[in-house]
Amino acid sequence: MFENIGGKIKGLASVVCILGIIGSVISGISIIDYDGLSGFLIMVLGSVFSWAGSFVLYGFGQLVDNSDIIAGRMGSAPNQWPAQPPVQNNDIPPVQNSYAPPVQPSYQVPVQKPAVVPAGGWRCTCGRVHANYVSSCSCGVNKRDIN
Repeated sequence: MFENIGGKIKGLASVVCILGIIGSVISGISIIDYDGLSGFLIMVLGSVFSWAGSFVLYGFGQLVDNSDIIAGRMGSAPNQWPAQPPVQNNDIPPVQNSYAPPVQPSYQVPVQKPAVVPAGGWRCTCGRVHANYVSSCSCGVNKRDIN
């Protein structure tokens, strides 16, 4: 029952497509007596939509077939990765839990000192001038440390 399921799904897509086209033609013929244009449109558009709608189901069947092929190839191929020895706990060096202060850069960016500090502003030790609402300089110095 579940052998070659991809082929069965693709066959079901074909059956659904054919039944949709037949249904559209029969519906169109029955409506053509009342309104010729509507009946013709139902025949043509219904057939086209039945055909296009079967693409999804057929594509799913094709995916199932392709995954079966890939699984068959993977199952028959030998393992290509060499076996790795298990990791022993003593192979991992212990972590040192020591605090290291942040490293300050060994270079200083040259900054031109403006002649005037704005009202309420402050000048950092590196020479940058900041407005009153700025609390720290980009060099890492806080405003409260300057005063």
